[in-house]
Amino acid sequence: MQKSEFSFVKRLRALGSTPFGHGVLMSLLADYRRPNDKIASWLAAGVVVALRRGLYVLGPDLQDRPVSMPLVANLLYGPSYVSLDSALSHYGLIPEGVVTVTSVTTRRTRICTTPLGLFTYAHLPAALYSPGICQAAHSDGTFYLMATPAKALCDKVVLTRKLQATSVQACSNFAGRFAHRRRCAAQCRYRTIGSAQLATRCGTCRPCKKRWRRCHDNRSRANAVALPA
Repeated sequence: MQKSEFSFVKRLRALGSTPFGHGVLMSLLADYRRPNDKIASWLAAGVVVALRRGLYVLGPDLQDRPVSMPLVANLLYGPSYVSLDSALSHYGLIPEGVVTVTSVTTRRTRICTTPLGLFTYAHLPAALYSPGICQAAHSDGTFYLMATPAKALCDKVVLTRKLQATSVQACSNFAGRFAHRRRCAAQCRYRTIGSAQLATRCGTCRPCKKRWRRCHDNRSRANAVALPA
């Protein structure tokens, strides 16, 4: 590696894992007659990785720590802040791990595919956007915008399709449907008699009715005997 090239790589390493713009690269290559050609060669060699037009991170071989995915989400498409499933998982409010970084924006809903992963953005009206946003710190010392736990829950309720969250009673009814499904799962037990199956029918929810009908048809086709007392 030439001395000048080594000097450039050393200056690039100083950027760390923080995303940077095209202007930063242009300032590093101020003495080059054709700096864009040099940037293109760095992109081809994996020295820098393009997230979108004008936004880059260092290649994996030059990174001294992982890139802050929430910070990338803020910079990739804005104005935006991390919320919904990503924020709920961060606060331990849902047990699932979330691979996609989910955010909320006042702009149009969008999905961004990058070399680092998938980033999704849900549209939220401007009147509901600002309250409940806080600054969170990453392990590399950078800061990014994220919803508070309460705001992340509110965003989830507002942006969940077909959820009629217009009152406390409507939210209670929505939660009650999930509790009913858990009760049905315990009640609708299969009992096997030869090749036929019967189910205890709760008689209220649609999945249980379909399950009962399927079991009843199987019993009729197999001419099963009656259950013993």
